[in-house]
Amino acid sequence: MNNLKPKLSGSIYDIQRPSFKLGTVQIKNKDGKISDLTKLDRRNGLGNYEIIRRNFEKPAIRPRIAGDFDKLQAIDIETQGTIIQLSDKTIEKLFKVKIPDKTDTQWLAEKARLTALYTARRMTPQEIERELEVNKPLGREQRKLTSNQNIAESSLSTTEKLEEIKQEVVDGRAESRTQQALLIGQLALIFADTQSVVNFTRQQFIDLSQTLARLNISQNRKQIGLDKRYVDIAYYNANQGLVNLYIFSNITSDPNYNRGLDYQTPVYNFATHPATGLPAIGFTSMITALGRPGPSRRYLDLETRGIISQVQLRAVIAGLNKNWDNDDVSVIPANR
Repeated sequence: MNNLKPKLSGSIYDIQRPSFKLGTVQIKNKDGKISDLTKLDRRNGLGNYEIIRRNFEKPAIRPRIAGDFDKLQAIDIETQGTIIQLSDKTIEKLFKVKIPDKTDTQWLAEKARLTALYTARRMTPQEIERELEVNKPLGREQRKLTSNQNIAESSLSTTEKLEEIKQEVVDGRAESRTQQALLIGQLALIFADTQSVVNFTRQQFIDLSQTLARLNISQNRKQIGLDKRYVDIAYYNANQGLVNLYIFSNITSDPNYNRGLDYQTPVYNFATHPATGLPAIGFTSMITALGRPGPSRRYLDLETRGIISQVQLRAVIAGLNKNWDNDDVSVIPANR
């Protein structure tokens, strides 16, 4: 019996892991503290700490309905129109957007340096913006933060705003009529900045055209919210974004697309070419023509998406019921 081994207790292995034992010493960083946190900014790539996984951002589940959803949606838009959703409440709704990180100081300093350099070379602001889009400061984008903001009124550049709206569509957030109207309202606010629109690159125009096609924007002026047909500069100024969006959204479906009418010249010129309106003119030329004084003033026929002369307008007005007070006319007395 004396040859029996004593009963063992505990572990036969001695694991020395002081940091896992309560009350013992803590393991300290052998390398000490980081001496220069600013070095974290000195890297290549996007420059963001955040990992974006858009495939985890799912749209709302569609209701289970009988029949073809897209056809029912099309009927809904056709009968109701978009106008009823383009209210201030709709346009003011918030989106989750990526906004520039103002603490990315190294990137901002490099951008300022390049901007000053290009300005000294007598490049225009538009040329500088395009150059910085191609040759980015520090070889990357500015870091972004997530925020709930109105896309059209955020601090993003026009290019970034359009990219956000495009991403909303790609991610499936434009399935319902309400969602579509919400994005259309954002686009209308963006299109109010005519100068930015006319400076789009051809690729931007193409991307925007594809986004508009997926939003099912009505080609009927009344359904998009333009209740008048013959208008002057005053009406245009009050509805600038919606008018520009309406004209632009009809370009690719027009039979004269790339036959005298395109992204750069989307407005027919019936004042000079009464028969065809071609060659067409651009947005800035249209605005200049609408603002001319006296008999040389031009007017916009929204039905045909072209400008007409004062003589042409007066001939039309003479044949309308109630003349200048006709429901299709919006021309203030000073511009008649």
